[in-house]
Amino acid sequence: MSKTLLVWVLMYFGGLALAVVHPIYPLVSYLTFYYAPPHHNWWGDMLPDLRFSLLASAVILGSAMLKGAGLEPLKETRNPALKWFLLFGFWVVLVTVWAEDRVRSWVWTVALLKLILLYILIPVTVRTPAHFDIFAGAHIGGATYWGYKAWDDPKREAGRLKDVGGPDTQNENAAAAHLLTALPFVAVYLLSARNRKMQAIIMVCGAFIVNVIILCNSRGATLGLLAMAGAGIAFAGRGRRLKLLGVAAAAAVALLALADPEFVARQQTTVDAQDGSSQGRLIAWQAGLEFIKDHPLGTGGRGFHILSPQYIPEIVESHDGEERSVHNTYLQLGAEWGVPGLVLWGGFIISTMLLLGRARRAAQDNPWYFYRLLAIKLALIGLLVAGIFTNRLYGESLYWMCALAYALHRMHVTVKETAAATDSVSAPPIIAGTLVAGASSR
Repeated sequence: MSKTLLVWVLMYFGGLALAVVHPIYPLVSYLTFYYAPPHHNWWGDMLPDLRFSLLASAVILGSAMLKGAGLEPLKETRNPALKWFLLFGFWVVLVTVWAEDRVRSWVWTVALLKLILLYILIPVTVRTPAHFDIFAGAHIGGATYWGYKAWDDPKREAGRLKDVGGPDTQNENAAAAHLLTALPFVAVYLLSARNRKMQAIIMVCGAFIVNVIILCNSRGATLGLLAMAGAGIAFAGRGRRLKLLGVAAAAAVALLALADPEFVARQQTTVDAQDGSSQGRLIAWQAGLEFIKDHPLGTGGRGFHILSPQYIPEIVESHDGEERSVHNTYLQLGAEWGVPGLVLWGGFIISTMLLLGRARRAAQDNPWYFYRLLAIKLALIGLLVAGIFTNRLYGESLYWMCALAYALHRMHVTVKETAAATDSVSAPPIIAGTLVAGASSR
């Protein structure tokens, strides 16, 4: 047994065993599988190809039910985004009734239903600042592992990285978009690290993650990165903007230092859409708009792929008849789940963004919550921008961030209400104080 496999087994099955203590540990097992699926790595050949993510999800659910009232108490707060997401899930199931291919559509319907379950489970599991830091640490560590793999044995084809990613990121555009969600967390922990050794470790993690994004050479991810940087500076507020400018400057220096000629050459084509890849995307996007006009109620999972020979025949022919994607999250959403799907999913995202805005304003005087809420918002902005150039509808990290947004909001509300209750109990009542003063004056 290789050392890597031994570590993986200890982390994954150890986390499942610790479910008797708290559901946060099987959640780490879930992330362990996501970032290092054994069947996608040479060292995992000895393990059977089991449903590791499903097993971890079941254990998380079982642990949450088993611990029940023994979990950390939290204030119950409204989550408008959940209503939108549940309605979206109902609509997805309904569309499969008239889907272009019901069997294939059901596969992607189930994938979305699993994401809804995961979205519900994360706030149940992440209940304290320590839990949040455990999740964030696993997220950064997993992204760093991808960066180490890319550095140790980079496999490139046409100037772009291959064979790095998780179950839902098996191409360079998807992997790079996913990794954008780790960078704001790196920035947060770099700013809040209390000693230089920890800062050095976090900087190394950041360098590995930036390097793998460069090797992926995704123009969408680069635009997402720029959008994140601009939004971070805009939303930081007074007293914090200078710190984030420093982090952004350090990231820019790392990007320039690690960038190779192939990365620079490809990124330059972003503003000059004359290369074959860009032209193909523009054709696919135009076809996607026509597709939605023709099928406003959707065609089910992989609907555009199935009908791509009709809508983009020249692109399909150039790829030996292989079904092709629309290469855009929003057009894919509209093509597969129709205009109602676009509205419901959009409501879910907008509700989450509004929640983040309210929570961040309420946490102005609490740097711990403020910076982490900001990191989640920046991660979502980066993903949503990168999603213009790739399909991330079924990508897990977007739903991780949305779930963490509600988890942090609920934690902060609980902290504020507890502090207010403590202050009101410790302070002498005003009326009683007046009576005491009056009595003493007599």
